[in-house]
Amino acid sequence: MTRHEELKADPAFRQAVQAVRGAASVLSGVQMSYDEAELLAMFALVTFANGGGLTDPSLRCLARFLPETERTAENARRH
Repeated sequence: MTRHEELKADPAFRQAVQAVRGAASVLSGVQMSYDEAELLAMFALVTFANGGGLTDPSLRCLARFLPETERTAENARRH
């Protein structure tokens, strides 16, 4: 299983995708697909992480999806 697949299978991420799907569907008036919501959730997660909005414990959780050589909190902030 790739790191991307691990993230997509993570229960917290899947719950976030469902929340994004519901909110976007209500706001747009059109039912959003799970794949579309997953993409939006990924964009939000990456943007938030790159903006310095995640704490070190959260970054350490996300860092498990980085290659072994890049698993530090500092490198996680840059990805």
